[in-house]
Amino acid sequence: MVTIEHLEVRYGKDKPPALAIQSLSIAKGERVAVIGPSGAGKSTFLRCLKGYVEPFQGKIEILGCNLFLAPRRQRDRINRRMGIIYQQFHLVPGMTVWQNVLCGRLGGARTLPSLLGLFGKRDRQIAWEAICEVGLVDLAHQKAKTLSGGEQQRVAVARALAQRPSLILADEPVSSLDPLRAAEVLELLSEVQAHHDTTLVMSLHQPRLAIAYAKRIIGLKDGRVVFDGPAETLTESIMEGIYGGKKLLLFDDAATGSR
Repeated sequence: MVTIEHLEVRYGKDKPPALAIQSLSIAKGERVAVIGPSGAGKSTFLRCLKGYVEPFQGKIEILGCNLFLAPRRQRDRINRRMGIIYQQFHLVPGMTVWQNVLCGRLGGARTLPSLLGLFGKRDRQIAWEAICEVGLVDLAHQKAKTLSGGEQQRVAVARALAQRPSLILADEPVSSLDPLRAAEVLELLSEVQAHHDTTLVMSLHQPRLAIAYAKRIIGLKDGRVVFDGPAETLTESIMEGIYGGKKLLLFDDAATGSR
């Protein structure tokens, strides 16, 4: 699914690498959490996978396609198979839940009709199935700006689902939510990933949530991978190494998600 080799990302030639990964692969159907302190390179890592940030050197392959060397048409095809969920939702506030989720079909629909809001029957069916799956049927015709944060993030999940993605990238998807809503959204993402056997890569600030809702954890520090293993093997001592000696609470009542 994802193959990275000799990757280096720099924000300026005279600055140290923001990301430096020698070798990393993520298989189809994996549920991966990327953790690390602020500035460790978590968002840069996800932005590289989506193709938003071009590396200084190295290779990133998604579904066998080199994101930065393949022809534009091939890269566009791969990008349509990647759904992305943002920290701040990135919905159109004045549009309804239904309209926002339909936007997930823009990449697969015919250009002119979709720009006019004229989606085909198949696109509308897929969007409606996504709304049903995230439990927003009763809010389908409500404007996004009237929803709570947790509800808006469910819309964002449904929009990603409407793409029928092979890979879902979630960049700090719960950092703006309270603990209860954060757990609900991560539970939903876990269920979606398992049901569709898609690949899920999410960056998380809270290690306890990574342990609860991911099966594999990648720990970044100063742009480098310092841990990569099953969630259950992440210990307090490893965490102190990732976070520079700071003691962190790994296990509490909130960290009870399904694996």
